[in-house]
Amino acid sequence: MTGDDFTFLRGLAQGLVLAYAGCNGNDDNLRYVALTNVGALEGAGVLISDDSLIQPDGQLVLAAVTVLASTDQRSA
Repeated sequence: MTGDDFTFLRGLAQGLVLAYAGCNGNDDNLRYVALTNVGALEGAGVLISDDSLIQPDGQLVLAAVTVLASTDQRSA
């Protein structure tokens, strides 16, 4: 497999976390993160095209989004 697989996987993960970016009504700031690890990607034959994304513990953040607490306090 190629680095294109990794690019595709990151794009897919970004789409998943962005699905929550428009959510509102939360009382606290939220952070949605799509994680994987080097072993899982290697096992699937996915080449990591950017080694700088690998954390010291082998984890990789594929995508992340922060959703700020809602300022709209109206009742539904």
